[in-house]
Amino acid sequence: DICSVSAESDITIGAIREALADVVAVIYSEKYQLPGEDWVIGENVHQDPNDPAIRDIRQSQEFPSAANPESIYGDDYHEYSKVFSHVFYKLSQDGVSMADLTKLVIDVATNISSTGGSESSSYDVKDFQSALEAAAANIGGPIEGKIDQVFEDMTVAPDNPSAQAELAYCTGSNGTFNVTWWEAVT
Repeated sequence: DICSVSAESDITIGAIREALADVVAVIYSEKYQLPGEDWVIGENVHQDPNDPAIRDIRQSQEFPSAANPESIYGDDYHEYSKVFSHVFYKLSQDGVSMADLTKLVIDVATNISSTGGSESSSYDVKDFQSALEAAAANIGGPIEGKIDQVFEDMTVAPDNPSAQAELAYCTGSNGTFNVTWWEAVT
């Protein structure tokens, strides 16, 4: 499960955990109407006016086309986490309620599993997307159709159509539900 894997040994699971924590912070802030920008973590923590927040989840993010995220992020799962938390931000901008985002976070945190099987301690973007798809199916309603679109939007940059040629749209099943994802063509 998500808590049994060391973030130091798997950058993706560290990033997913950090993203879920950031989204919980946003949900808490919304519920209790704390001051500050929505979807900004740690506003005014730094004294530098050019870098006033720890993370701004609103900033556009894309899933890396590289099969190995370490090649892009090194071991900085905090930086990589912005990609995963941005999924929740985009869902909120597409009309998904904070109540449904809360359900998604809880469901993903408790039910994510590695497509590598129960013996695997490695997680990837497909595992995250699969967990989101299953959570959306549990919630039902209009949220179900929004996950694929968010992943499609975040994988191929609109201003970089040539990126499309490097990616393939894949489908699969874990026996319970079908999932689709973009994957680098090797």
